[in-house]
Amino acid sequence: MMRLATFSLLIASVVVFSASAEDAAKAYRNVSSDQLEAILKSMKVDFKKTAGKKEGIFFYDFEAESMKVRLHNYEGKDLWLDAHFTDKLDLDEVNKWNVKARATRAVLLGTGDKATVSLEAQLDCDAGASDAIVRQFVTRYEKELKNFVKFISK
Repeated sequence: MMRLATFSLLIASVVVFSASAEDAAKAYRNVSSDQLEAILKSMKVDFKKTAGKKEGIFFYDFEAESMKVRLHNYEGKDLWLDAHFTDKLDLDEVNKWNVKARATRAVLLGTGDKATVSLEAQLDCDAGASDAIVRQFVTRYEKELKNFVKFISK
């Protein structure tokens, strides 16, 4: 009798775990504003939302690593994170970062005294995404942002 109860408990646990894992990994091809805002709130990200000039485009401004970060949502098909730096970096330094970075790219914008650097990351949601993937996208960016700040301060 004890074996039957233990076996039943084990089977019930597997069923519950499988159902919750399926829900957590449910993929979608479009990240709505409501979905994205719920994910950011669950991560305790304090953001300010603004609408873009085109319909379906929204920006979410927040701070990470004492930097202003913008999360762009392009009609739910593409998420883009960026932060801008006014530190004077040359193309060689930018390329050194790009060689070692896993999930971001540094982009040198402008020239001369008006040159800035943008640290960027993109997630193609059209290929399929989930809440967990979006959370990982934001979390990984924040880690790389922290490492980039260290990189440019050397």
